[in-house]
Amino acid sequence: MSAGTLPDRESTAPLAESRWMELFRTVSPPLATFVAAAAFLTAAAARDVTLVDSGELILAAVELDIAHPPGFPLYVLVGHLFSWLPIGSPAFRLSLMSAVFGASAAALLTMLCLRSRSPSPGLPQPEASWWPAALWCTLVGTAFAGSPSPAFYATVAEVYSLNTALFGAAVLCLTSWDPGAPKQDARLIWVGFWVGLGLGVHHISWVLWAPAFMLSMFLGLRRHDRGRALSVLLAYGRVAFGSLPGLCAYAYLPWASSRQPWLNWGSPDSWHGFWWHVSAGQYRSYLSQGSWTIFRQNLMELGGLWLDHLTPLGLLLAMLGAWVLGKHHPRTLVLVLVGCGCALAYAAWYDIAEDGDAYALPALWASAWLCAVGGLRLIDGRSGEGSSIDGRRALLRAGLPLIAAALWIWQVMDRFPDLDRSKDQVARHYVEDVLADVQRGGLVLTKDWQFHAPFLYLSRIEGFRPDAHVVNLNLLRYSWYLSHLDRSAGDLMTACAEAGRPYAEGVKRWEQGQAFDADELTRHYHALIEAMIAASLPDREVHVMVPIETGVGAAYTWIPRALTYRLHPGAPKPEPEPAEPRWQALLLDNLQPTAKTKVRRVYGFMAAQRAQFLQAIGRKQEAAIWLERSRALEAAP
Repeated sequence: MSAGTLPDRESTAPLAESRWMELFRTVSPPLATFVAAAAFLTAAAARDVTLVDSGELILAAVELDIAHPPGFPLYVLVGHLFSWLPIGSPAFRLSLMSAVFGASAAALLTMLCLRSRSPSPGLPQPEASWWPAALWCTLVGTAFAGSPSPAFYATVAEVYSLNTALFGAAVLCLTSWDPGAPKQDARLIWVGFWVGLGLGVHHISWVLWAPAFMLSMFLGLRRHDRGRALSVLLAYGRVAFGSLPGLCAYAYLPWASSRQPWLNWGSPDSWHGFWWHVSAGQYRSYLSQGSWTIFRQNLMELGGLWLDHLTPLGLLLAMLGAWVLGKHHPRTLVLVLVGCGCALAYAAWYDIAEDGDAYALPALWASAWLCAVGGLRLIDGRSGEGSSIDGRRALLRAGLPLIAAALWIWQVMDRFPDLDRSKDQVARHYVEDVLADVQRGGLVLTKDWQFHAPFLYLSRIEGFRPDAHVVNLNLLRYSWYLSHLDRSAGDLMTACAEAGRPYAEGVKRWEQGQAFDADELTRHYHALIEAMIAASLPDREVHVMVPIETGVGAAYTWIPRALTYRLHPGAPKPEPEPAEPRWQALLLDNLQPTAKTKVRRVYGFMAAQRAQFLQAIGRKQEAAIWLERSRALEAAP
């Protein structure tokens, strides 16, 4: 071919075919993982509001309100976009969002596993093992998506699947960064970009992993003789610069608060309110309540969680993967070990009520990566001399993915009923059962977040029982909630103004760090609750959900109903039987863990209290029915 002439089509065909094959090999395994995981998670996704924070987060996303600390601004903004989908209810749309990002986290895991398929120094990459390696990486990603904790948080309206996907993107960028190669600065900016977005979702989990990211970067620079202070500071600066767009999501909080939304948690429209909310000031006291006994207990539970998710075989593969990374990529091993250690130590010390395993999701993702690296070491390991060794190697390459596929399919089929939230209506039934016994305009005093959070969604989004005054006594300790009650229950708060005014002043002094009398503030708190009860009775019913502060309502007769105590100003009078609660569904074994440990306990306890009350007034036959119900709930698995 002479100079200036174009190459013929035949000479460029192999190059084009090679590029297409490379693209296929890069894209097809993560894409297959995403499709499989998305199909599985969408089928299992909740169609209705669920327990814990689901109802409040859906409400915040749909109406652009302020969620509980630290506000999760990026989740709320992305969730608002998903809330416009013309599919199902708002609750299902937010569950679908979790499923999409749960599948994305699995796809990113598969992509990272394929990139980790590096040959030993001086040896070519065996081409024949690509298909079993790709299948193995795909199965690791899909198995992670189908594991109990990742699957649970990817099938309900929660922040953690989005957070895990962003974590995977950040780790993928950091591990592809080569400090010894030229023009690598952009990769660090991309690392910062994903870190910044993650900080806008759930910042505490990223703070826990920050030492691991920083140490891994430092070791990478030092290995290439770039560990001088200036080089390290510049690298950290590039990550910080890249994080700025994600951190801008926090500007949403003062903007939304200035609009006076219906749920304005923390009122972060001032600098003090913003810092108090973002730093989760109302939760700081829980850190000081930790103990070494609780730490050891939670650590054992987290260890069991690890074994349940990885299985003993997977744990052995993860140990092999750690050895491989320690030998060839030590800074990457440091990233995994230090990050997992910090996250697990925090989760074990901070005795979180319902979502402690969610703080371990990034660590589970990283552990699944170690498991994949160990499997790749077996698939792509050195071949020795002799056909017998080669034959065994070929058998291992074909057999390991097939065995893993069979185990994963069996695991999914076995666990799908437990992970399936598509028919979960426990939260809805709980709210409906409580309020079925409350007349219009009645007052419900509660500390139960499993009731209050779904009630926020059902009342505000679906218009269910807007007449009921539900007061959360835990939130009553904060000034933003007092302002919320002024708008949502104005008539009640106006009637209690005399008791509410000194209490509100004391709460503001406490929140602003000024001197206050704790005993006096507690007395004003109890006085406000008593004023709410007195303002409602006898014209409107007052119902109390246990537990509640000792001494509150002591002047009234407590009549146990189905799920509440009804306060009566005098001696109890004959009254109709409460509406039949839907307790049979709580006997099932595939319930959300919180439904077993908290909601079922309320149904069982109140059934026993109702039986004792009926026995005392001589209605023994009805008492026996309620007692039998209580025993059935207590004996449920």
